[in-house]
Amino acid sequence: MSFISYLECCHCLKQYPFTEIQTTCSCGYPLLVRYNLQQVQKEMRKEVLRERKGTIWRYEELLPVLDSKNIISLGEGYTPVLRMNQMGELFGIDQLFLKNEGQNPTGTFKDRGASVGVSKLKELKIPAVILNSTGNASAAWAAYCAKSGIDLYSILPHDVQESCLVQGWLNRAHILLFRMAIHKLGSIVEGLAEAKGLFNGNSFKEPYRVEGKKTMGLEIAEMFQWELPDVIVYPTGTGTGIVGIWKAFSELSEIGWVSATKMPRLVVVQLEGCAPYVKAYNENREKCELWENIQDVPGGIRSPKPRCDFMVLNILRKTEGIALAVNLKETMNMQKEVAAREGLYICPEGATTLAAVKHLVKRGWIHKKERVLLMNTGNGLKYIPMIERPKVNIIESEAEIPPVW
Repeated sequence: MSFISYLECCHCLKQYPFTEIQTTCSCGYPLLVRYNLQQVQKEMRKEVLRERKGTIWRYEELLPVLDSKNIISLGEGYTPVLRMNQMGELFGIDQLFLKNEGQNPTGTFKDRGASVGVSKLKELKIPAVILNSTGNASAAWAAYCAKSGIDLYSILPHDVQESCLVQGWLNRAHILLFRMAIHKLGSIVEGLAEAKGLFNGNSFKEPYRVEGKKTMGLEIAEMFQWELPDVIVYPTGTGTGIVGIWKAFSELSEIGWVSATKMPRLVVVQLEGCAPYVKAYNENREKCELWENIQDVPGGIRSPKPRCDFMVLNILRKTEGIALAVNLKETMNMQKEVAAREGLYICPEGATTLAAVKHLVKRGWIHKKERVLLMNTGNGLKYIPMIERPKVNIIESEAEIPPVW
């Protein structure tokens, strides 16, 4: 059962009923789901989680779906936290961990938001949804919409990665590719949603996607035995995941499952080719300026004007966190390094976290004895075209096998 109580504007705090279809507040700011946490504290014990299935829906009390018949799940979530001893030794950190979101059904953490978002669409009897995406969110929502019977209309940039395009096509999403600045696609969605009577499913244009992302924070707390890491490093585009993780920690703190005095320092990592959060953080701004000239940035962190910028920047300051940019070359080198040392083929976005840790250790911002968690948001196999094909000899006969074999 869900302990959902109401929806609340993150800016003016106006409240809305969750039993009706809601988008954003009348003041234009996003709505967030609020729960009766006193009731959760009174009626739920964390020990019950040991008996539940390993999906995001193990946390049903803190998710917004009322009737389990409306849950659309493909087995998403409960991804492993892996200790990286060799990379930790390379960086000089005793306790380095990685949460591998690449094991989700469509290959990225976007499945979490899609599962909760589509489940709530079904519960509210919404027949069709439209959104824009750089690729991975579209692929995720296409899969969950296919399972639910809800029509998905997906607006994508013309250079979307092939894996995401194929995934959406196989799930029979209605796809349009646009050759225009990516920050303009949101207004295309808004216009089509109004003209065609479609529900706008973009991040923070509805209240429920972030609840799916929140489950990353719930899992982190559970997998670390309710003692949170010292540092969490997150590759950031829009920033919905950061907001979700912080929301999870805040709720868990209020019900007494984690300590409010031992919150992690959160790190936002971006690539130099599109780093609006880093610029805003360094200039002590409350919001990001539009990043005009995007260069060499994979889809997952290509967000020139994030919708939840004010929330993410506020979270960084609350947690004494930091935002920094790394370059694409060192990122791709780290992707190869972690594959060679740890056997993990992570996505380029995830590899930015390793590049960031290397810099932060050198600065003394991360210390040897701290527990550091990296968030790998997707499976590297979705990005094969970004990797140069290895030059490997083609053998015509056994006589040509090299002696080293």
